[in-house]
Amino acid sequence: MDETEKPGCPKCGALITTLKAYAREESFYRVYLDSAKFDPELDTIGYDYQQCVEGSTTHTDFICPNCGETLFSSEADTQPQEVIDFLRKANVIPEDEAVPDEEAVKE
Repeated sequence: MDETEKPGCPKCGALITTLKAYAREESFYRVYLDSAKFDPELDTIGYDYQQCVEGSTTHTDFICPNCGETLFSSEADTQPQEVIDFLRKANVIPEDEAVPDEEAVKE
């Protein structure tokens, strides 16, 4: 791949600068009775998300935001170098497309 070429999804070919991450981890919730007009036959349990348990991630899939293809996977609570490298390359702006610095514009 050319140094200035942005990486694309190998499945759909879309040029992407972000990925979605789906992680298996432990979370805890506040659970309550979600009553439908207090009709016992329509009662359900409601869940309010509270937070993730720190360090509980066991697996993460990094997904193309365009087509949903899994591009990278990692075990445990890690930051895979291949994902970091992919995103760095995806977010490089060639000099001829760069937005001028605010200070340079004022002068």
